[in-house]
Amino acid sequence: MHMLNSTKSRLSWLFVALVGVSAAILFIGDIPVAASSDHGQALDLRAGGDILPLVELLQREELAGLRVLEAELEREDGRLVYELELLDESGRVYERYYDAASGQPVFEQ
Repeated sequence: MHMLNSTKSRLSWLFVALVGVSAAILFIGDIPVAASSDHGQALDLRAGGDILPLVELLQREELAGLRVLEAELEREDGRLVYELELLDESGRVYERYYDAASGQPVFEQ
């Protein structure tokens, strides 16, 4: 049982590391050649100051202790929002939406 938990823990941290590296590539550094035009569009919006960097949003105190399972930039009701799929310490998975320009919370599901 201990070995199974240890393996799960390692895989969880590997997933977190991959999400972090992906976020850094998409919102800080260069885009891989195979990236879709959506990623290029997100970088252009960030470079133009139209949206906050995802990394900045993820550093907020209200997200401390939560694991980000997925992060997406979407258009909702005519505005750009970050959709974050989060896992809390009790194992509950839910989504929070933030205005991509201001970083203000929009709603939670």
